[in-house]
Amino acid sequence: MKRNAATIILVLILSALFLVLLPIYSLDVQSSIGASGWGTPNDPINAHPGYKDVPFFVIVSAPVTLEPEEATLYLPSGILSSSCEVEAQGSFTQSSLGSYVITFDLTVLSSTSPGYYTGYLNLVFDNLTNGKTIQETGEVTIPVKPVIYPTVQLVWGTSSSPILSRAGEGITPLTLVVENPSEHPILNVKINVTLPHGVLSLTGKQYQCFQVSAIPEGEVVPITEPVNVTPFSEGQHQVKYTVSFTNYLEFEYSTSGSFNTTIYPLSPLSISVEGNESDKNVTAGSLTDLYINLKSNTTGVLLSLIPSLKTVYTNFTQVSLTPGESLTFEYQVYVPETLTGYFPVIFKATLESMGQVENFTFFKSIYVVNNATPSIVDSFWGEPNQTTLAFPQEGVTPLTLVVENPLPVPISNVNITLIPPSGITDIYPYITLPGLGNFSVHELAYPVQIANVSPGLHIFKYLLSYDGKTVNGNFTAVISQFSPVFAKPIISPIPAGGYSNLTVTIVNNGSIPAQDVSAFLEVRGLEETAFFNQTLLYLQPHSNSTFVFYLYAPPNLTSGVYPALLKVFFSEYSKLINETYIVPLVVVNDPSSLDVQLTPTIIYYSSNNTVLLKVTNPLPSPVYDVDVSMLAKSPLYISSPQVSVAEIPSNTTTTFVEYMIPEIPSTSTIPLEVTTSFLYKGLPYNQVSDIQLFSTGNVSISVNDVSGSVVNGSVVITGTIVNNGNSPAKGVMVNVDNYTSVYVGDLSPDTPTPFSVSFTVPSGYYHFNVTVSYLNSVNDEESVTTSLSMGVSYPTTTSHDSSVKPLGLITGAGIVIIIFLIIFLTLRGRKHEGQ
Repeated sequence: MKRNAATIILVLILSALFLVLLPIYSLDVQSSIGASGWGTPNDPINAHPGYKDVPFFVIVSAPVTLEPEEATLYLPSGILSSSCEVEAQGSFTQSSLGSYVITFDLTVLSSTSPGYYTGYLNLVFDNLTNGKTIQETGEVTIPVKPVIYPTVQLVWGTSSSPILSRAGEGITPLTLVVENPSEHPILNVKINVTLPHGVLSLTGKQYQCFQVSAIPEGEVVPITEPVNVTPFSEGQHQVKYTVSFTNYLEFEYSTSGSFNTTIYPLSPLSISVEGNESDKNVTAGSLTDLYINLKSNTTGVLLSLIPSLKTVYTNFTQVSLTPGESLTFEYQVYVPETLTGYFPVIFKATLESMGQVENFTFFKSIYVVNNATPSIVDSFWGEPNQTTLAFPQEGVTPLTLVVENPLPVPISNVNITLIPPSGITDIYPYITLPGLGNFSVHELAYPVQIANVSPGLHIFKYLLSYDGKTVNGNFTAVISQFSPVFAKPIISPIPAGGYSNLTVTIVNNGSIPAQDVSAFLEVRGLEETAFFNQTLLYLQPHSNSTFVFYLYAPPNLTSGVYPALLKVFFSEYSKLINETYIVPLVVVNDPSSLDVQLTPTIIYYSSNNTVLLKVTNPLPSPVYDVDVSMLAKSPLYISSPQVSVAEIPSNTTTTFVEYMIPEIPSTSTIPLEVTTSFLYKGLPYNQVSDIQLFSTGNVSISVNDVSGSVVNGSVVITGTIVNNGNSPAKGVMVNVDNYTSVYVGDLSPDTPTPFSVSFTVPSGYYHFNVTVSYLNSVNDEESVTTSLSMGVSYPTTTSHDSSVKPLGLITGAGIVIIIFLIIFLTLRGRKHEGQ
């Protein structure tokens, strides 16, 4: 019994010893490195070259049995710790159970290029279970973003009213248009500009400073300062500038640049005009010679030199000019009969100089002698400003005479005596005008009596005396037939925002032909867009002809009647006759138009793009005979540029599938004019809309041959990235969940690029998401994700402390010996009991 008790006590002691030693042989548990970045996890920022003492965080996950002791980040070239060392010590903050945030204060040197850098993080943990010290190392990606500098443009004048700068014009506004393309405001913006030669500041300096306290993100600010443009500044100049600013984190930056500008001559041409010395006075209705003496003050091409009078002869040809060159051009011009006295002959010159086209005007005064005489230039039946027709057996009716004085001086004591044709007699022997002003026309009613005369053209003779002089002449008047011509308009409603036709039938019921028949329409509110057969040279008796007017009603017109004036003109024996009709045009109004859209509006050049043309009817009733035509203003293949559908019900969308291929392999905007015509409630409508398509290169990323394995205690995932498009993918990066990432760079089309990432995770079965992110041809971020499932297991790990290995062998051997002793003593005890 004593032996059995001893055996039981020995077994209990060995069991306790086993429980104590069991954790010693457990596998060491590992930590994992997660996300990293500048700032804090809750407020991340971008770091740029020149940043000093900026926090950089790394998130680390570890089992609760591991307690962090020390974190050292070994830094890449171009990045230092706050104490200017190549390694940085981090501080731990526990964010949650088993998760820590390690913060380092880092400095990015000003000479560091933007990109993705790799640092190595060394972690030291205490294993609370066995008291061991565990040391682990992993890679950390440190991104450095490029500094986004403001852009600067130079404008003479102001941004809203630019001008050409000319040498010698003195004080002139100079404007710098500054844009902040970044996502944060910039402060204390200063731009020092070295002014062009011959341009000085108002204080006489060769430089000018432009300042603005702040520019918000994405905004453009013009800064204007006056400068003195001296006569010595003419020519093309390269203007250098330096811009400095402070970003939103109070880091200062500066950069330099230049732009080109041109200062033009104050007066590029010196011109004088001379006349013929032997021809001091020019007779109206004759030719005269003018000589243009020109001296060039610039380099350019004289494109044209055009006088205001009709040119009969000139030796001018388009000619190249050099400074100091003198030229003479001869012009022979016609002086109209209507001119008299001093008259300015205006010349317009067009000059192309230093890449700009400029217009100049100058003149030469000539003295014109007019030998014209007063005369009756026209006549019509009726009182002045009240034209009528005259018919056979009319009786006494007024005949208005149009008397013209073309002379440069007034005339007085004007007497007119008519000699009418047979069948027409005058009432008074003559009629008197007290005077007639120079270059004036006067209408004078002369009553006559019309007896039995035939319709047609009749000749009147007259004597006109003035200031002791007498002239004679003749004119014609027409005796009309009764009701010769009338118009019949055919009116149809016009939809607001749509088009319609007004058809007018002109009928000649007279016995003689009507000549030069024409019709004109005067509308208010509506628009006349075109016409057909508006003038007819000859209309036979008892025949008709059709005139068509094409009308458009703007969409803002309300429903109602809009009166229009239809004026019909025709001639009988060269006498113009007109008739006026009021035509009531009816406008009907509808609530809206069809909605036409293209989806998507971004298409890829040299690729066959599927684009949906959607036509939506928002009207309360169906539309019929819908035709949609597309006209591209840039080379673009469209599979069906014109489509149609018989009906689109109310609140319904009809979709057409189009295939489009931009034919210019470059990033550009393609304007597309879409014309839609349809019938609504029996009326035709037509609408035009402009749609902008954006053509760019195609970036199509695929991830192939993704596989995973466990190598030397780490999970290694490999694969191949292929750009199947026709434009490079920029800034390609591979991420595996939150475990690790690697920067690949730019990826050209059809260039397979392998990648490999490694990291550590505890043993188990995982579904890894491999994400490839990149910037497409318009710098939008896109990504492609593929999944990989795999089991992760490792061989038995040993402690980093080499002294543990022999201790473990001795302890293990001792346990085996004790177990054998227990079995031996138990069997021996049973044997003695049996004896």
